[in-house]
Amino acid sequence: MSENVADMVRDDRPIDSVFWGDGDKCFVVGHESVSKIVAYYENGQMAGVPWFAIYVGDVLVARKCAHGCSVHYHISQRPQTAERPAPIGDEG
Repeated sequence: MSENVADMVRDDRPIDSVFWGDGDKCFVVGHESVSKIVAYYENGQMAGVPWFAIYVGDVLVARKCAHGCSVHYHISQRPQTAERPAPIGDEG
């Protein structure tokens, strides 16, 4: 099955948190005054390199390379699923 998945920078969903596998740091919106996390590109030698901008209020307080990270998105509504069966006793 093939899905069209936008890269991090083009994905318009709000980022809830980012974690790095090396245990170096994590940023979570709502903790330690973090107000938003934005993915963007910095120039690399041959292509754009994804980075994160970390904000407290409207102030940019940190930039971290996205290499080796895990991104979690904010889910504002229940995701759509395949048709669910009716609860037992509610067949009609």
